Amino acid sequence: MIDLTGRMDVPVPEDVLRDLTALCRTAEVEFLVIGAAARDLVIHSRQRSEPTRATKDIDIAVAVRGDEDFRALAQVLDRRGRAPHKFIVHGR
Repeated sequence: MIDLTGRMDVPVPEDVLRDLTALCRTAEVEFLVIGAAARDLVIHSRQRSEPTRATKDIDIAVAVRGDEDFRALAQVLDRRGRAPHKFIVHGR
């Protein structure tokens, strides 16, 4: 496990991860950060380098155990547009 608490150079803002974690706890859902956000956390944080971004938004993909957990988590998240798998966390 990599502890990135309090580091200012983390490529995925700590406040977004903290809010996402709190929402998952509220929904009683375990999650795992996957995809580009996970890559940025592991690779760029260790290298202390900034990833190249095309946009200012933050895309975080998470894996949950199944449909029931997804529905529980979706209940506590703010949906973004009409897409069934896009949500806003921490106003982003």
